[in-house]
Amino acid sequence: MTSKNGVPVNPVLLPATILFWSPAFHSFVFPKGFMTPTMEDVFALLGLPPDGIICYPNMDKWETKKYELPNVTLTDFISSQCKSDSVSFQEECSFYLYWICKYLVNVSSTTSVAQFVPITKNLDSNVKVALAPFFLGHFYRSMYLYSTQPKNSHHGPLWFIQLWVYSYFPELAPSRKRSPTPHTYGQMWMLGRYVPAFSSVKRERPPKDFKPFREEEYGPEGFRLLKTSMTVDTNKDDIWASFLVP
Repeated sequence: MTSKNGVPVNPVLLPATILFWSPAFHSFVFPKGFMTPTMEDVFALLGLPPDGIICYPNMDKWETKKYELPNVTLTDFISSQCKSDSVSFQEECSFYLYWICKYLVNVSSTTSVAQFVPITKNLDSNVKVALAPFFLGHFYRSMYLYSTQPKNSHHGPLWFIQLWVYSYFPELAPSRKRSPTPHTYGQMWMLGRYVPAFSSVKRERPPKDFKPFREEEYGPEGFRLLKTSMTVDTNKDDIWASFLVP
């Protein structure tokens, strides 16, 4: 989604929001209390699955296929890996690696991304990977670095702040564009236009503003499944467990 639409950067909103971040509480501290992104937010906004195998450095230690990590910059990454008409294991893993580096965790080069290779191998094997906690972990890491050691060399998915703020503070959001129908709530904001001034934020927040995805109008099938009745469903139980179980 982010690779197709992109996130129009709001240069005023990003630094203003980061000022409310507390590295001690790992949360935004607003006048009315604490707020912070959750896995449900990531699921609703980006469609990344919260359930599946957990990402960790040795998750593919039994994997027999070998992937050669390219020693090139992200700029030359795609051209250096497209070498055949049919998609090979090397090419597909390179595609996933490029997607993770450029559009999810936003690293600046391929020299420090060997840790992501196990994820690409599992994605190539059609293994369901819990990308929501993976993404959220990188988000919290980048927020901590920017709030304690602000400098341009840090990387991370700070663009997610905009989508999250637009959802919980709709008075700051661009006008919604409902055509074409967005796949996720995040894509809805990416397609939007016009951003009002940050000073227009209201002080009193009605309860509905704390549950912006309550209608579950958009999102992947697994997310929309959450609004169904009390019917027993294994997939729904797994998703809720990923939200609630540490």
